[in-house]
Amino acid sequence: MRVNSFYKYAPFLFFLSPGLLGQSGVLDTYVQEGLKTNLALKQKEASYEKSLHVLREAKAWFYPQVNLNARYTMAEGGRLMEFPIGDLLNPVYSTLNALTGTNNFQPVDNQSFRFLRPREHETKIQVIQPLLNTDIYFNNKIKSSMVEAEKADVETYKRYLVAEIKKAYYNYLKTLQLTKILHDFQLLAEENLRVNERLFANDMVTRDRIFRSKAELGKMEQQIALAEKDRQIAGAYFNFLLNRDLQDPIIIEEPEFSDSISMPVLLVIHDEAVTRREEMTRLGIMENISASVVRMNRMKSFPELLFAMDYGFQGTRYRFTGEDDFVMASVVFRWNIFHGMQNRHRIRQSQVDELILRTKKEETAELVRLEVTQAWYQLKAAEKAMLAAEKENLAARMGFQVIEKQYMNGMVSLLEYLDARTVFLAASTNEVAGRYEYQVRMAEFERVACMYPIDNE
Repeated sequence: MRVNSFYKYAPFLFFLSPGLLGQSGVLDTYVQEGLKTNLALKQKEASYEKSLHVLREAKAWFYPQVNLNARYTMAEGGRLMEFPIGDLLNPVYSTLNALTGTNNFQPVDNQSFRFLRPREHETKIQVIQPLLNTDIYFNNKIKSSMVEAEKADVETYKRYLVAEIKKAYYNYLKTLQLTKILHDFQLLAEENLRVNERLFANDMVTRDRIFRSKAELGKMEQQIALAEKDRQIAGAYFNFLLNRDLQDPIIIEEPEFSDSISMPVLLVIHDEAVTRREEMTRLGIMENISASVVRMNRMKSFPELLFAMDYGFQGTRYRFTGEDDFVMASVVFRWNIFHGMQNRHRIRQSQVDELILRTKKEETAELVRLEVTQAWYQLKAAEKAMLAAEKENLAARMGFQVIEKQYMNGMVSLLEYLDARTVFLAASTNEVAGRYEYQVRMAEFERVACMYPIDNE
């Protein structure tokens, strides 16, 4: 029902917020590049690739094992085996000689031989095929689920990486705009200094106005230096996420500032995020793994059955002839009837792990709902702050224009002019910060609500 609700509101969502599910072409290109080149993501993908090989290893246990074993032994000494053949046959031989009146049956001596043969070799091919082994079956099932868990972990990081790339891009654009604004105000400060120097040359103002203008200009240069530092750091971090040279140029494309989503659509996303978040998928898989471990431990009381066959050659000389070969086939049955109740405690441990994961899944679902709610209210607050900053900047700009004209005509003091310019500068920077903070909050909302499509191939 909730899935159907989501698709019912989906067109409304696209209409209200075209910027929510997409972004500028340049930024989208950067996002796709980051998904291919980011080093941390490559590590996650390598772990996923490793889990695939672990799964293939688990499947290999279903197939027969074929081994070639060769042994050549040289021995000396050891135990003697006594064989009383004389004691057994000599009385019989004596009786036969007496009956026949002959001496045809000669007595024999008792024999002895060593247990270890002085020379011996054995070369054989051994085939072992499991017929019944519950551990192999459940091990394969668990490893298969672990592959899916690793994949969910990769997708979780992909979603995080997309949001980080967007935030880094917006922060870089913000530093560019702030630097541009400061340069524009630096021109105003330089012009003010030039005007005051001209007025002082004509004995129309005192020298203190020149010093104050120079101080304001120096302050502006200091702010520009800090802004340039922030711009370099923001650009380097963005390039780092894309695994590029830290000084590589970044293509600039201003985003479209769209409206945020409405409350009815939020309610749908609030529920859908719980089912679509990769963290929830991974916890569901881990819960299934825990259930499989419980079943595996319970079925350890089942017997094991395997088939083994040997074909090879034995003898005192290393040769391979029809007189030396042998074949041996076996069916091995093993049933662990009692082992100190170890398996019972393993089952209890597995059941506790299953309970912990079930509780963790419920907690994570609530955390997802909380994250979506927090991100939405932060987005709404950023939207209101952005609109308020636009109004503030408009009023500050108009006020400064009035004060500037009055100052040029000598109608207001330098302090009033500088105060108006400071207010205008603060409002301008606040508007820029508000606009990009809104985009940053939008990117974070896309992440927690799973609004950005991640390639699952």
